[in-house]
Amino acid sequence: MALSKELNAELTGLRSEKSKLESEMSRIPASGGLGKVRRRKEELESQLDDIDRKLGAVRKRMKDLGMF
Repeated sequence: MALSKELNAELTGLRSEKSKLESEMSRIPASGGLGKVRRRKEELESQLDDIDRKLGAVRKRMKDLGMF
């Protein structure tokens, strides 16, 4: 039971973090921008990829435990 609460909390936290990053990413101009802006966009993309991997791992663990 404690593991399921922990996994749900982790899933919720990751979803929240992903939402914040996506919000920030949407405010970055699609083209152009200075080097600093491009670097930030690349950093956000990398962080989003990392969160997506973590979300997949949490969902897999939940599925393996029969929670999904």
